[in-house]
Amino acid sequence: MQHVDDPLLERARPADDPLSTFFWTSGEDGRLRFARCADCGCFSHPPTAHCPRCLGTDMRRSRSPAPGRCTRSPSTTSSGSRARSRT
Repeated sequence: MQHVDDPLLERARPADDPLSTFFWTSGEDGRLRFARCADCGCFSHPPTAHCPRCLGTDMRRSRSPAPGRCTRSPSTTSSGSRARSRT
């Protein structure tokens, strides 16, 4: 197999950000870390400055509940409008 030097095939390194550096460097010890709202307890992934549930601003670093035990809730957010075709 031939090596292809294509920058689009390389994974970009996240920008240095004090808000999320702990998230990107966690996992090395087997524990994932997330931002968690101190007001309502909602986890935020990836870390955000405001809680997605209550819009609180007291987001704290939190470890996953137990090694290997996390529940993923898939979601999709769409924005913008769709143009309707008229025939």
